[in-house]
Amino acid sequence: MGDFSEHVLFGMLSASVAFYLVSDFVNLTGAETVMAGTMLFIGSVLPDIDHKNSYVHRAAKATLSISTGIFLALLAPFGVKDRFLLGMAGFTAVYIGFSMLKMKHRGFTHSILFAFTVTMLVAAFGLYSASTLAPAVAVMLGISSHLILDGEFKLR
Repeated sequence: MGDFSEHVLFGMLSASVAFYLVSDFVNLTGAETVMAGTMLFIGSVLPDIDHKNSYVHRAAKATLSISTGIFLALLAPFGVKDRFLLGMAGFTAVYIGFSMLKMKHRGFTHSILFAFTVTMLVAAFGLYSASTLAPAVAVMLGISSHLILDGEFKLR
C-alpha cells in the first residue's frame, strides 16, 4: 500500500537486487540500460492508473489527450482549419473518455494477467525496435514490485 515514491523506490531496489544476481550473465548497452530504467519506472507505478487521483492516471490522461490532439492536427489530410478542429475534437474526446472510465481501484491493473499483457506488449515493441528484451524484463520487475508492495496478486 505504498504511494508513488515508495513504489518507484521499491521497484529500483527490486531491479538492483535482480541485476546483481544476474550481472555475471548479462551485459547491457547504454541504450538498453536507459530503456530498462524507463520501463522499470513506468512499470512500478503503472498499476495505479486505475486510481483517479494518482500521478500516473493524471499524467496518462494529459499525455494521451495532448498526443491525440497533436497527432490529428498534424497528420490529418485536411486544410489547416479542419485539422485544428479535428485535433481539438480528438483532444476533447480522449480527455472526456479517459475521465469517464470507471475502473475499480486495485482491480484488473493489479492482476497477473495485466502484468503479463503489458510485459508481452513491451517485449514485442522492444524486439521490433531495438532487438532487446531488457525493457520487457524491467517493466515486469516494476509491475511485480508494485504488486508485492500492495500485496495484490490476482489472476484477473
